Amino acid sequence: MKWGTIYKSKDDLQAYLVANWLRERGFEVAVLSKKDSMFSMLGRVEVQVPKDQFPEASKALEGFFEDEEEE
Repeated sequence: MKWGTIYKSKDDLQAYLVANWLRERGFEVAVLSKKDSMFSMLGRVEVQVPKDQFPEASKALEGFFEDEEEE
């Protein structure tokens, strides 16, 4: 199965919030840390979904950011 990166962040917590939000909506999700093990402030965390779910997940992710703006 091929995966695509749907979200990137330097903030681990934000990436996991996005990942869990997508999981709650039925998407398969993988979180991949590309942070340096010695210097955790360097690098990023990627949220990935299968390529076949990418269009729907991308559209759904718009709702995540709309929810955040309302708070």
